[in-house]
Amino acid sequence: MRQRVWPLVAFWSGASLLFLSSGLLALFNFVYALIRARGIWQNLSLSGLAWLWVGSFFLVCGVVGCLLVWQLARRRPFGYYGSLVLGMLLVLLAPFALLTVLEPDYLKAVLAALIPASVVLLTLTTMGDFSATR
Repeated sequence: MRQRVWPLVAFWSGASLLFLSSGLLALFNFVYALIRARGIWQNLSLSGLAWLWVGSFFLVCGVVGCLLVWQLARRRPFGYYGSLVLGMLLVLLAPFALLTVLEPDYLKAVLAALIPASVVLLTLTTMGDFSATR
């Protein structure tokens, strides 16, 4: 009965690693754009500057995901509610990001929402594994 938490831990571990690696790659792209602009911020294009914001956002999401994994593994209520909130945010943000590009792909948007939606449902089924007294 208490083993139902580990699929959540595995999902959020993988999502955190994906966010961290994506954030690092985006920051490398920003550094490359900054080098091409000869180190002058004013010479950066809007897309070059966007790499900094995207990279920072992904790194923050990765760190929050790692904290969530720690809380889930220890079966803390914060891990339970954090998994619900972050899962619902991913259900909203992933399709939105895929539908706002120049050529939206509706199949990818639906599939991008189904994976976090299934994690939200899995989180709801593990409610009994988290105690408020810990």
